[in-house]
Amino acid sequence: MAIPVGSQIDMGSQKIVSLLDPTSAQDAATKNYVDSHGANSTEAITQTTHGFSVGNAIYYSGLAWAKAKADSADTLGIGVVGAVADVNNFTVYYSGYITGLSGLTAGQYYFVSDSSAGVLTATEPTTANNFSNPLLFALTTTTGIVLPFRPSQIESVGARQIVNKAINYTALSGDIILVDTTSGDVTITLLAASSIGSFVTVKKTSSDAHNVIISRAGSDTIDGQTTQLLTTQYESIDMVADGSTHWEIV
Repeated sequence: MAIPVGSQIDMGSQKIVSLLDPTSAQDAATKNYVDSHGANSTEAITQTTHGFSVGNAIYYSGLAWAKAKADSADTLGIGVVGAVADVNNFTVYYSGYITGLSGLTAGQYYFVSDSSAGVLTATEPTTANNFSNPLLFALTTTTGIVLPFRPSQIESVGARQIVNKAINYTALSGDIILVDTTSGDVTITLLAASSIGSFVTVKKTSSDAHNVIISRAGSDTIDGQTTQLLTTQYESIDMVADGSTHWEIV
């Protein structure tokens, strides 16, 4: 059937069938294509030497795009790189159907990693005060749905662990550190106070003339001081991090 250019087409209540998927902006599309692609929210971005690969989780700082990481509220992912045209141009998917990925497990949620920038992982972060930032649901090994879910901060559940030490040691959040100074002074170095809500207890257990030296990380302070000393047997100290640069003795 010849159709004059510029004429309307009256299908007489019949269907157009066997239509190929569109490749250009003005091509017609099937219902299936629209159902699976029509809800996409994407944006083409130009950024000099962006450094991204397809599948990277990214965020916008207000000045530039960067690889997302779920260890800070400032670096949480808001989109997934769906295409890279060249070193200066890429497409970010904010929501909807995405193709061209690799290594996915169908039916699995993927989260922004809290240890490796830009990585989407099937393992949900569990470190207290980091974030659960689900960003993708895998449909196949190469396709998925980008999810604009709100991230949630991982709360500390108050887990504590007893650690016996007679040598220098760097504390972990939740440590109850029992220190034997029989052989000499022992330095316990705290983790960074930026880990809000981290809790550390240190106790001197031995009877001798040596000290337990509790030292800060970096430029943090411990009740305004750079160090704290435990000098007598059974003396102890409880400290909590304020999420900035201070450990408070409680």
